[in-house]
Amino acid sequence: MTVKTKFHQDDFISILSKYDLGEYRKSTPFVDGTVQTNLLMQTTKGRYAFRYYESRSKENALFETELLHYLHECNYLSPAPIQNRDNEFVGEYKGKPYALFEFLDGVHMVNPNDTDYTPQHNEVAQALAKLHVLTENYKPSYYETRESRDPESCFSTAKCNAVKISDENLRVTRLKWIERELDQIELPLSLPRGICHADSNYTNFLFREEKITGVLDFDDACYACILNDLANLIYFWAWPPEKELNFPFANHLIEAYENVRPLSHDEKTHLYDALKMVIMMTFAWFIDDDQDFASEKKRIEYLNAIGREGFYKELFGKKT
Repeated sequence: MTVKTKFHQDDFISILSKYDLGEYRKSTPFVDGTVQTNLLMQTTKGRYAFRYYESRSKENALFETELLHYLHECNYLSPAPIQNRDNEFVGEYKGKPYALFEFLDGVHMVNPNDTDYTPQHNEVAQALAKLHVLTENYKPSYYETRESRDPESCFSTAKCNAVKISDENLRVTRLKWIERELDQIELPLSLPRGICHADSNYTNFLFREEKITGVLDFDDACYACILNDLANLIYFWAWPPEKELNFPFANHLIEAYENVRPLSHDEKTHLYDALKMVIMMTFAWFIDDDQDFASEKKRIEYLNAIGREGFYKELFGKKT
């Protein structure tokens, strides 16, 4: 739970004056969420999710609200953004953008790394597959403001964050290692592109019993190679920290995903590269964190030892 900007009753009264959502009653922080300030707001007309973008431009926020409006129109299980009286999804308060969303009911499942394979795993895989079916080649406005999750953008992010490393030799060494690993990643431009949720952490999915009721937090969503999102799912749901990849879990996730969106031969071939790309993005964001760098480096070394063909055989059998 992170609240970086404190809001008082008068702040919310001012914000709500632009909406038809009733009078302000109270607000409480959401348990999950560490980047933006996210609050559950209650009014005389209902409950709403309030997001104050601490580290996003207005254009970046507009990407998210336009995407979620589109998904709502497609009956996807994501929170709909709420327009104000001027028919705008994003407002500004004290120099930063904010948005209001409908509140979705449901509960989070337990950490998938602490459980056996469950029906919820299948539900999440199929929800992401449906997202990709709905958004293949769909580009919301300002999609350029979001990371494209490719080697070029990854290295650019790494260089920006490397300034946090005071030791010049360490900074240069890590950047060279990242650049060398990125050069080995193959993600052809011909692979399908669309919207990636890009954060498949289990806290971003709501359930009622075994059925999914909501896909939350599109703060990291982007227009990129769709395969990255399946790799992100495997990273969070089939690869416990400090352990080897659980290939049986990954197989089940892929099977559930393909029940909605079958993978092409090229996508199967390059899922290995997409998974490496997911890990490399973590390097780029946390290049200055010694512990994160060491643990994620082990994952890359593990995948390098398996190799692209060995990885393919583990998941799909021999190539035909």
